[in-house]
Amino acid sequence: MKKHILAALIVVATLPLQLKAEELDKATYKKRVLEYSQQIAIAGENVVSAEAQVAQVETGYKPKIEGAAEFNQMMRQMSIDIGSYSLPIKNRAWSMGVTAYQNVYSGGAVRKQSKLAELGLEVARDNERLTYDKVSYSAEYAYWNMAAAIAVRQMAYRYLGIIEETHAVVKERFDDGLISRSDLLMLDTRLQEARLQVSTAETGYKQAAIMMNTLMGVPTDEPIEIADSIDAPLPPMPRLLSYEEVLEARPEYAIAMNNVSIGKQKLEVTRSAYLPSLAVGVTGQYATKSINVDDKGVLNGIAFARLSVPIFNWNEKKHKSAIDKSAVRVSEQELSATVDMIRQELSDAYTRMSASYGELVTAQKSMEVAEQSLQLNTFSYNEGLLTVLDVLSSQLSWLSAYSNLIVTNMNCRLAIADYMKASGNMDF
Repeated sequence: MKKHILAALIVVATLPLQLKAEELDKATYKKRVLEYSQQIAIAGENVVSAEAQVAQVETGYKPKIEGAAEFNQMMRQMSIDIGSYSLPIKNRAWSMGVTAYQNVYSGGAVRKQSKLAELGLEVARDNERLTYDKVSYSAEYAYWNMAAAIAVRQMAYRYLGIIEETHAVVKERFDDGLISRSDLLMLDTRLQEARLQVSTAETGYKQAAIMMNTLMGVPTDEPIEIADSIDAPLPPMPRLLSYEEVLEARPEYAIAMNNVSIGKQKLEVTRSAYLPSLAVGVTGQYATKSINVDDKGVLNGIAFARLSVPIFNWNEKKHKSAIDKSAVRVSEQELSATVDMIRQELSDAYTRMSASYGELVTAQKSMEVAEQSLQLNTFSYNEGLLTVLDVLSSQLSWLSAYSNLIVTNMNCRLAIADYMKASGNMDF
């Protein structure tokens, strides 16, 4: 019995150690999210597919070899009359052959298709980089959202403690007959509100943890801790980059540029289909004779040159070219819209980031004032110099200032992330 009790005590004693979560800093967390992300994996597969497309198109430069076999069986027995003599022939024929041929000229179609495939590969790589930025931003948001949820939870418990202390003082005075029941009822109401706020903060904390765990692919109920707090010192405010620097760094701009080039290249491919083409080759064949008398095979070879020249197609080339030209104009307008979008995003993000640094200083000062006011009013109430309404008012001001500080800190972190994303530097 003693052994069982000892074993149970050991399990209970070690349980907190087993549940202790690994502390993650922001860089480690983002790395795990990026490694797990299905979106990045899909983008990577698209790059692999585009690379294979380039290799497949380039096979058009190389000679090809094809094999073929054929067997024919006629339903009737045939013969050839030679004077008074009738020569029976076989009612079947067969052939086996190998053909090797080389594309000599096809209007530059292979070269143009190869260039088109290379542009498609560049777009796939840019899309992979764009996906990386989006996932990295999601990880950044989840990390600071967790930090904010921790701060809100700490604030809720601290506020509950403040209310409980005040409630104890008020109840003691009520029991001594020094104050009316209305003061105690006000504190009872405020105490229930504080407990509800704790419950809401716990829910927000659990939701933030679920978001973090989901992004890095671990069970949603796994304990998690982060190394940074929402009020950690901010980095120096990044400088404002020029539009030229940002355009070169943004994958959206590279994609839009390549889409214009792809449209123009498709037009060239369309035109090449209506130019003359020339292929040469040789065919080796082992087959029965054209008149199969003895069912024996004969080895033969044929060298050939095949020239194809489009002559008339009811303006098909013109209509297809018009479609491609329209697509080019659309892609050019999309490029212009992308440039405008990037410029607007950069200006908006820098404006918000600049303002958030100043707002954070104001929020910190407001918090200092609210903290001092709460301490002073609480002391004055305990000395009988103020009413309970003055204390409750200062507690609400403290709670509001604390909440504003957390929100401002969160907004500032996200404003920095927004600017880095807008400037194409999510690896900060």
